[in-house]
Amino acid sequence: MHLKHAAGRGYLKGCAECQFLARGRDRALINQTRRKYRERYPERVKEAERSRDRDKVLAKNRRWYANNREVYYANNRKRRARMYNAEHTPWSRQQVWEQTKGVCYLCLSALDGSWHVDHVVPISRGGRDSLDNLLPACASCNASKKDNLLEEWVA
Repeated sequence: MHLKHAAGRGYLKGCAECQFLARGRDRALINQTRRKYRERYPERVKEAERSRDRDKVLAKNRRWYANNREVYYANNRKRRARMYNAEHTPWSRQQVWEQTKGVCYLCLSALDGSWHVDHVVPISRGGRDSLDNLLPACASCNASKKDNLLEEWVA
C-alpha cells in the first residue's frame, strides 16, 4: 500500500495507482485460490482443459482433412494393410478409374460421380492393397459384394 491513501482498506477507489495495487493484490489471491483448486481436483481440471481444447483440435483436424484428403485416404489404406499384414503399394483413385475407363467391373454400368474402389481379393481374405488388385465399382455393387471373392458374389 502506498502512503498517499492509508485510510480504511488502504486504497482509494478513484486513484489509478490504488486500483493498480488492488488488482495486483487480488490477482495474488485469485492465483492462490486457483492453485489450491488445481491441487484438490486435478481430474476436474484436466477434463475442463480437454473439453476447452477439444473444439480447437476438431476445427484444426477438419481444416487439415479438407486440405489433405488424398493424404488422409493414403494413410488409411496403409493402416488397413498393416492391420491385415497385407502388401501395400501406393495408388491413386485416378489410376484405378483408368483401368476400366469409368465402368463398374461387376455390373458393367457406367460410373457416375459416386463410386468405390474395390479389392478384387479383399484385404481381409489375403489380398494385396496394390493397383493390380483394385478395380472401380459402383457403390451398390461394392456394398453387396462386401468381403466376398468374385466367384462367391456371383453365385
